[in-house]
Amino acid sequence: MINKTQYNGVTVLFRGTLPTNTQDFIQDVCRGVKPRGNYGSVVVLSDNERYYVTDHFSTYPIWYNQNDYDFFYQDIAKRTEIKTKEESFYNERKVMGGFTVSDMSPFKEIKRVPIDSIVHVKDGETKIIKHDTLIDSLVSSNGVEEVKTNFENFIAKNCAEKNVLFLSGGKDSTTIAHVVKKLGLANKFRFLSLWSPKAKQHEKEPVSRIASHLDIPVEFIEVEYSGRIFDDETNARFFDFWTENTYSAKRKAIMDLGLTDSLCWSGEVGVGNMQSRYVLQYYAQKGYQKDKLARFSVNICGTHRRSASVTDHALEYLDTPTEYERCVNHFESVLDNFDRHPDVINRILFHRLKDESAFRVYAYSQDDKINWIHPFTNFNFINSCINWPSSIKFVNDRDKNIYRLLWPEMTTIPWEYAKSGLGIPASSKYNAN
Repeated sequence: MINKTQYNGVTVLFRGTLPTNTQDFIQDVCRGVKPRGNYGSVVVLSDNERYYVTDHFSTYPIWYNQNDYDFFYQDIAKRTEIKTKEESFYNERKVMGGFTVSDMSPFKEIKRVPIDSIVHVKDGETKIIKHDTLIDSLVSSNGVEEVKTNFENFIAKNCAEKNVLFLSGGKDSTTIAHVVKKLGLANKFRFLSLWSPKAKQHEKEPVSRIASHLDIPVEFIEVEYSGRIFDDETNARFFDFWTENTYSAKRKAIMDLGLTDSLCWSGEVGVGNMQSRYVLQYYAQKGYQKDKLARFSVNICGTHRRSASVTDHALEYLDTPTEYERCVNHFESVLDNFDRHPDVINRILFHRLKDESAFRVYAYSQDDKINWIHPFTNFNFINSCINWPSSIKFVNDRDKNIYRLLWPEMTTIPWEYAKSGLGIPASSKYNAN
């Protein structure tokens, strides 16, 4: 849903929630100060001067061309008369293992507003103002109880009369289910678990144990292949901007079950994205070398976590030197101010967080038929977690320790499995529906 508000002749279009009142929001954006919160916004002044603003995860992304803009990529692509395929976009997507870090789109004429940025358009000229709103200059002073209370209040405040939560057997969805049960809201939720008989392994056992522990009913929905989402009018691949498998399976289940009137909760961008043993191992062995760490980030994404190389030839087989260096330069620029946070490991651990998270939530933001919500993207929660000292995040060698810190009474079942999370094949040569 696109909302609209006005103040003193200035129009503000937005998705999500504006973090301040309209007057203050306009004043901040026009000064180049990006308000912190979860939103995407277009501020339109006189003479069609515009500011495009996206948040820390581009939760509500914006695309634009010389004269137009939209919150939905497919819509602006339909309206753009001249479209020239941008080969470099596809090459960059290969380099990053499925997503991109630049402002490109599949067409040269359409640009994406960079994550956590303000794009100023005036008299035909475009200026990008970059921000870094997740990393603070001080260790977070927010205590455990404060963060826990804020998170629980967020769930209670946003809970609808009809809700759906997908249980994957992983730590993220289990944490949400635990909080829902704790708050006495389980009767408003329909708990679904997806599985595929074609998958090498599925999560029926951990999900069944978690459901029993929480005393909640769970429905197991068979989705053989997650399939691909097509545009009803053009039959073109609708979510081909970036590649995301888990969304497609969830959407297929919601549509098949006729639950489009429910608010659908996801565990995307859980605190696991804040941790990487690979990064810690590299940091401990090699020390801080910005160029090496930037190459490490590109290589590990481009090989789908198979290679932790820090050399510049790890992805030579893709034959994309221009895009490779562009991606490396992107992460070097992110790391330029790594010492801004007093906990250096924090800075290193999180330098890929925004780009990877935007990739995770992208498809959900483009869904115009289902209402999705991602509690872990909430700015107050993610900002506090990121700026806590790294010592909080790594205790007894357990991943996603923040959940155990906030809710020590929560079940430990997800931590007992080496593999958890949704694992449904996208398609096969025999089934591409």
